[in-house]
Amino acid sequence: MTVKEMKKILLTNKNLPLHIISLTWKKLSRYPNDTSIEQLIKGNIIDSELAYEWAKNVGNKNEMKQIILRIKNPKYVYKWAINIGNKDEMKQIILEVKDSEYAYRWAKDIGNTEEMKQIVLEAKNPRWAYYWAEDIGNKNEMKQIILEAKDPEYAYLWARDIGNKDEMKQIVLDAKSSRYAYRWAKNIGNRDEMKQIMLEAKNPEYAYYWAEDIGNRDEMKQIILEVKDPEWAYLWAKNIGNRDEMKRIVLESKDIRYACEWARDIGNEDEMMQIMLETEDSEWAYIWARDVSPN
Repeated sequence: MTVKEMKKILLTNKNLPLHIISLTWKKLSRYPNDTSIEQLIKGNIIDSELAYEWAKNVGNKNEMKQIILRIKNPKYVYKWAINIGNKDEMKQIILEVKDSEYAYRWAKDIGNTEEMKQIVLEAKNPRWAYYWAEDIGNKNEMKQIILEAKDPEYAYLWARDIGNKDEMKQIVLDAKSSRYAYRWAKNIGNRDEMKQIMLEAKNPEYAYYWAEDIGNRDEMKQIILEVKDPEWAYLWAKNIGNRDEMKRIVLESKDIRYACEWARDIGNEDEMMQIMLETEDSEWAYIWARDVSPN
């Protein structure tokens, strides 16, 4: 049976759900050689996604289960256990693969918490340590992973949602991440300490966000003026002010995108038009004609 004939069978089989037909054909189309539906069902050219979907929606559960057990993909092992069954067999794969995400998901939605917790502790992945602490427990054990990993994202999330703020704050301060300094200052506090990170990092994006949401506009404006990023100069001028200073950045950058957006949203069409004429970019010439000077 050719692939073309097989496609016809799939498309004319009214008993198969549409997404199974689509998924099956997507998998089959990777293989140019002739094959058969029987080979497909027995797992010779099938993967765990299709095996799970087929078992859930069509049948052949015993045959499809063997594929899941053989491939050991923790995502579909977990999904099989949740929606079809065979939890003991599937649990053994999770324990064997030691994937911290699906160990967490298994513990949260199915059980075997102690066995799954050991996987998360050994993986030392701060994301799943944070989720475990928030949704399941074992906060002291999971906190140690956060402290060791020194990841500013999960230190910030832990401080915001769970606690241990002083310990977590030090991670954010040491990381000197303007993104999490801004988020910490906005949602938790310690603004003076976090502001210092902002001033040292000179990240125009978070300088803009800080000025808009927290304050210290004169200090943050200096970052925009020093970095000379036309995107954040345009946004600053549009939403905060200091248009003459910010306009100079856009003009000097000769960035056609922000020249066009400036002319459309703020003004100074004649000055911005010079950038358009120098750049000779047909795409932005069209956008200019459509959005800035439609007449």
